[in-house]
Amino acid sequence: MSENKFNKYCINQQHNPTSFVIWHNVTNSTQTILNWWWSYFMDPYCSNNIEIPENIDKLENIDLFNDLIEEFIKNTKCTSDKNQVFENTNIYTEFKIFLLKTITTNIDSQNWNRLNKLIEDFEVRYNLKKYYIEIPEGTTKIEETPFFDKILELFIEEKNSPYQKKDIGKITKMYDSFRDYITELSFKGQIAIDDITYSRYEALITDFRIRKWFHVKWIVECYDRVVSTIFPDYEKNNEFVRVAMLNFLTAYHLVKQVFSWKKRETTTQNWEKERAFEHPKWVMKIILDELPNPDLIKIIIALLHDVIEDIPWMTEEILEEIFLVNVAEWVKELSKIDWRLFLEEDEYNKIKEYEDRYSENELKGQVEYLEIKWKAKEKRNETYFGRLDELKERIFDAKCADRIHNLRTLGPMSAYKKAKKIIETKKYFMDEALKRKRRQKKEWIILWKWRHFAYDIMQAEMNEWLKDKEVLEEYNKQINEEFYRQIEKNT
Repeated sequence: MSENKFNKYCINQQHNPTSFVIWHNVTNSTQTILNWWWSYFMDPYCSNNIEIPENIDKLENIDLFNDLIEEFIKNTKCTSDKNQVFENTNIYTEFKIFLLKTITTNIDSQNWNRLNKLIEDFEVRYNLKKYYIEIPEGTTKIEETPFFDKILELFIEEKNSPYQKKDIGKITKMYDSFRDYITELSFKGQIAIDDITYSRYEALITDFRIRKWFHVKWIVECYDRVVSTIFPDYEKNNEFVRVAMLNFLTAYHLVKQVFSWKKRETTTQNWEKERAFEHPKWVMKIILDELPNPDLIKIIIALLHDVIEDIPWMTEEILEEIFLVNVAEWVKELSKIDWRLFLEEDEYNKIKEYEDRYSENELKGQVEYLEIKWKAKEKRNETYFGRLDELKERIFDAKCADRIHNLRTLGPMSAYKKAKKIIETKKYFMDEALKRKRRQKKEWIILWKWRHFAYDIMQAEMNEWLKDKEVLEEYNKQINEEFYRQIEKNT
């Protein structure tokens, strides 16, 4: 536990006045009271069976700790792997509750203090600290909340940020990195927040962004970045540059408006969903900052790549009226068509019958409906991904940037879905990406030596996910199933 935090006790006296559950963190001012309360009221009840020797320097060196881990694994369904207790914050939190519930009647205040220090050291070493966010009702500014200040300090310390706390309201890059850091903590399960507090957080962080003009600063900085990268030999106010960049601004604001109502699932339970607009924005940034040979058309395609697929009224014809004909055509090439077009006539009739009879939520429990839909989507995907090798360089790079961002935002998905996405990437993207890397290497290695090829970035992202034992197990399982499915198909 950190210097300013201590565990808050919720007393359950229905069966035993000395049974405790550890739930939330409270401020350091409570620690003295709790320590006094423990020694005054609890020591007489404690049987003093547990002793923590003074020479023990690590929690895992205590036999009791390892025995309790085995008991926890046996009695709960959280995990079957002891290492998960050390690696997964949510599982560790469940174990911590189990540990403290088990030992509270068998330890006196002196041994408790030693144990508490060892727990604090353990959480720091394994990065298992959990932060509970509280925003009192009536709070008008996010920077007035204690958690904002605390997590900002951690961000600057852990990320070795060159900025100071006062810069958070001035520098867009720092603000963006800080938001990413909060999302990263939520991916790891290191942030806990209830639904009501989350609503307050969203409102306050939006207010902060508007008050500090980040919504304007970001597009201005992005505009300058695009100009300096794509048109390095031209002045910013050059007439040719200004006319060309009008297409970029049009694409940016069009996508921002059409996706304003839509959310994208890329965060954990409590942090729910982010704006769908964040996805095309980051795909554009991958083209701009990471892949070789960025150009304005690629950036515009990256921004627009989902509009035909995800916005019902958006068509190729509408894009043709706004942009160049080629842009509309290339965006259409990146768009998946409706899975219903891959149904046989009898399958189509069954799907229609189900959709007429059941609501959207009820359809989730209709096995036959889901199987037909899954098979149609698989056919659609085979057709869609099967023609990646036919895409022109610009379009393929935009598609790879899209896939890279998808791989980077798998955090909240189940191990099954993560493994499926990795297998799909290896099956459809990697061979073609390797061919194009070899073609591009000689041509761009000098000009873009500080950038990376799509093949290398996708490989690195997949390798990172496969370090997770659960994902690796699911990956191997699906590979085997696919292998036997192919044998059946061929025989």
